[in-house]
Amino acid sequence: MNKIFDITDFGACADGITDCTKAIQSAIDAASTVKGAVIVPPGEYLCGYIKLKPSVSLLGYHGWGYRERGGSVLLLNNKNVKCLIDMTGAFGSCIKGIQLLGNKLMGNNIHGIMVDWHKYNGGSFVDGYFDDNPLLEPTHSEFREDNFIIADCQCKNFSGNGIHLNHIFAFTVCDCELMSNGGDGIHINGWDGWIHDCIIHTNNGAGIGSYSADNNNSECCASITITGNRIEWNHNSGILLNSSDSLNINNNFFDRSGGPAVKLQGNDEDKNTNITVVGNIFRRSGKNNGQPYDIENDNCHLYMENCSNITVTGNVCIYGQDDGLMGEFTPAHSFVVKNSNGCVILGNSVKKGHLKEAIITDNNDNVIIKDNAE
Repeated sequence: MNKIFDITDFGACADGITDCTKAIQSAIDAASTVKGAVIVPPGEYLCGYIKLKPSVSLLGYHGWGYRERGGSVLLLNNKNVKCLIDMTGAFGSCIKGIQLLGNKLMGNNIHGIMVDWHKYNGGSFVDGYFDDNPLLEPTHSEFREDNFIIADCQCKNFSGNGIHLNHIFAFTVCDCELMSNGGDGIHINGWDGWIHDCIIHTNNGAGIGSYSADNNNSECCASITITGNRIEWNHNSGILLNSSDSLNINNNFFDRSGGPAVKLQGNDEDKNTNITVVGNIFRRSGKNNGQPYDIENDNCHLYMENCSNITVTGNVCIYGQDDGLMGEFTPAHSFVVKNSNGCVILGNSVKKGHLKEAIITDNNDNVIIKDNAE
């Protein structure tokens, strides 16, 4: 039985002129009947909205770079769609080795790759699933893990977010480049994710963001591991989180973030809690991009407000200016901590990390700040 499907066999033409939407969708639909793989040979394929299906792999060939356009390329050609690839309901699927291009920010708020459930746990299990899995708890009967992988992909120049994950549950994004999008590099409202070894830069929003409004006026980002990424030159913080819980933000390289490299800004009802910020390099944070800072003291490497049970340790802070010795030196402060409790800021190197006070504190309770090399 054939389980590998080439999009060119369904009429896709890699000339950068022919609309290949129907051909690519037909290949995916055929693969979905056997849980197969769809091959995107090197070349440039114009397309609009593509719907991925469960247990289908969309596989291409790497040929992209910061400035290079090559390998397997999908180029947006429809300004009236929500995204280029929709993974909503594509449980257990994979996208690998594809360059996705938003065609110079075409349209309005179009995402590169999207999952958009109407509520958390939007999926459902087929009958008999729990009969075959007797060790699962009955409390898990109301939800289903998305459990997909996005690997070795570039999402570039989309008017929305490079990757948009709304009410997501279980995902991996790795070895990707998410750059020059109108929104965030990755926007998350969801749980149980891994983001590692990615390049996330020059996005107009945050590099990784979880904010704006949900039903209770806050989005949720929980149980996420963010490690080994290079997050740089994003206009609205490297990582910007509201109402997050149980995160590892470890061993990343942040450079020239607009505002803080990491901004954890909760409120009285929805705090950021249970987070480790360990072993990162914070370099040249606090760039204002020619505009006023969002709030006072945004000119820093790490901003924490309404946070609880957070550990910040082993990080290195460096102030500086734009490449070529141009632009304003920033940041003014290494860390800003406000209205927080039960946090530890210990053993960080901030000697070369600020132009004014190293650490600003205000209205904290049981926050330990010690042994930071100044």
